[in-house]
Amino acid sequence: QTIRKRLRMKCKKFKLTVNRKYINQALLWTIFLFICLIILKIITTYLKDSGYGLVVNKTTSLSQVAWWVNYNKRSNFQTGDYFVFYAPNDKMLTDGESTPVLKMVKGVSGDEIHFIKKSVYLDNKKIGWLVEETSKGHKLIPIESQVIQKGCYFAWTPSEWSYDSRYKDIGLVCESQNRIIGSATPLF
Repeated sequence: QTIRKRLRMKCKKFKLTVNRKYINQALLWTIFLFICLIILKIITTYLKDSGYGLVVNKTTSLSQVAWWVNYNKRSNFQTGDYFVFYAPNDKMLTDGESTPVLKMVKGVSGDEIHFIKKSVYLDNKKIGWLVEETSKGHKLIPIESQVIQKGCYFAWTPSEWSYDSRYKDIGLVCESQNRIIGSATPLF
């Protein structure tokens, strides 16, 4: 009988020790993550004050998640550059608010955008197609076929459901509109 009692006590003590061990580890990880968040906030605040910052892409339209943003560069973009700008009438992610979005510069001054049926063309190369409405049921209206003017950019991503400059909600992004937040470089 005493052996059974000892075994029960050891088992109870072991369970209690294991539980405390996991609780202590969880508490340490929580404290560690909290400290990391505080440090990240301090760094981000400092970086933004110096003209730079980190941005997290929350959509699947681009494969990279973390981006380095240069808030000082708001003009003279080239095809293939990435930038962050405000979508003034965003109906995809919000209910019509001005939302910061991250896209690739696909078209620049002198490039021609046109549509044939549901296909989108840039300088006679198919770059995507049109969708009639968002997943929330908002009707999407394409921009007019046109030649991109100086200081304006066609914002785009390779995602088949990209919500970008092909629609009037976003339209061409022009330097004169003060919508450009800065250039972006993917980190990972």
